[in-house]
Amino acid sequence: YAGVENPLYTRKEGVTMCLGDAKETVADLVSAATQAPAKADAAPDDTAKLLHEAKEVIIVPGYGMALAQAQHEVKHLADALTRNGAHVRFAIHPVAGR
Repeated sequence: YAGVENPLYTRKEGVTMCLGDAKETVADLVSAATQAPAKADAAPDDTAKLLHEAKEVIIVPGYGMALAQAQHEVKHLADALTRNGAHVRFAIHPVAGR
């Protein structure tokens, strides 16, 4: 982010950013993506619901993912999302390789 104005970071709907320890965050997302959707009368897990309803997902791996060696977890996440019917794409981080 580095203070650069980017509408992707301030957009109110359709974009969800996950920040934190890369390996733990991705493992949590894989777990949520493989959970059955919550019942109507149960309190929905927002992350699981979001992942089950996602139709288009763009994963932008960065240095944190590589540093945490979370590549396998990211692949599991992409596979789980694809099984749920999402179109998963990968994008190159704008400062990758610096």
